[in-house]
Amino acid sequence: MGKLSERRIEIENFIQSNIREHPGDITHLTQEKFGLSKPAVMKYINDLILDKKIELSGVTKNRKYKPLPIMEIERIYAISSNIEESAIWREFAPLFVDVKENVRRICQYGITEMVNNAIEHSGGSLLHVSVEKYFDQVELAVSDNGIGIF
Repeated sequence: MGKLSERRIEIENFIQSNIREHPGDITHLTQEKFGLSKPAVMKYINDLILDKKIELSGVTKNRKYKPLPIMEIERIYAISSNIEESAIWREFAPLFVDVKENVRRICQYGITEMVNNAIEHSGGSLLHVSVEKYFDQVELAVSDNGIGIF
């Protein structure tokens, strides 16, 4: 990999790693970090938008950027006596093949425990499981239409 490619990756990784905390000033932050002009930074940002890695909302001074998921899966299951948390995990496991082992195990534990809790305690009939995988993080959500915690 050439120096230009390495630099491009470094700049794009910086933008993606800092965009959540700096949605309105990521351009300025990147300019300062790498000593680039605003048009140069905008080229990187526009490439990330075209690659569907980030998205833009607002115009001119109100521009805000946010990351887009690289991959997402959402499933709804009927809660019944034959539903198993391990089978549900296996549907989501392919999302985690390139994730660090400790992160994969935490995600597996989180999904299976939340699913098990919904099956055993919610009294509900439907279970909703979703995973969104981003450049720098994974978001898990498990919900049901049951009685809730109280």
